[in-house]
Amino acid sequence: MPAEAFSALPQYSVMYWTLGQAQEAAGMPTAALVSYRQFLTLAGEEAAPWTFEKVEQLQAEPDTVMLADVAS
Repeated sequence: MPAEAFSALPQYSVMYWTLGQAQEAAGMPTAALVSYRQFLTLAGEEAAPWTFEKVEQLQAEPDTVMLADVAS
């Protein structure tokens, strides 16, 4: 999706959170972390505090951290 769409309709950032949830449910925590991080980047100050906590928890998983840092 073009970046211009997010500046026009910031609520589209929720798509990345939803994608992350689907990826996590499918056993893809690294991809989920990348999607969650994209959500936080786009949502900025509008992101709820619990979303940051969720990302921190996922980052704490040993296999996720290194791979997600490579993917971003």
